[in-house]
Amino acid sequence: MSNILIEKEVAFEKRMNLYMEKLYKFYGFGIIWDGDRQKDLTLIKDGKKQLIEHKYRYFPDKVFDDILVEIMQDMKTHNLGWIYGCGADRLYYVICQGEINNEYVSYYYDIDMPKFKEWLFGWLKIEKRPQYRTSLIGYGITLNIAVPLDIIPDKIIIKKNYIIKNDEDLHSV
Repeated sequence: MSNILIEKEVAFEKRMNLYMEKLYKFYGFGIIWDGDRQKDLTLIKDGKKQLIEHKYRYFPDKVFDDILVEIMQDMKTHNLGWIYGCGADRLYYVICQGEINNEYVSYYYDIDMPKFKEWLFGWLKIEKRPQYRTSLIGYGITLNIAVPLDIIPDKIIIKKNYIIKNDEDLHSV
């Protein structure tokens, strides 16, 4: 991917991280932006810490019926995808909409990461032909598995919606 595309992707993630930070503060969480290969941040509430990984997906007006799980970050260098290295407690799979440079969080999926990993690898043993999708947006040619939302057990995933009146007024639905 060109440097310009990488810069645009990094800028988008920064805008969405700021948006998510407002949501976290609205709900009374303390935030430590201590990202590494295993997580993006740590949320703290009532003395309890949770390691959080964000994955953002953006299309201005599209509704998704799947989540993309990165199994190979770069097919040229054979770098493994985030599913293998993520050590977070929760994966927030965030769906973003709006105009470019004015995106917002439409909704997100709160996923129990350890349970999801266990379920996913079990599902892949059964589902011999999952749907693969490649992406050229990122740090190489990325290989993803499209996982249909309707097959992920409810005990692992929760959809959270938001009504946004303005940046200072965020309400969960």
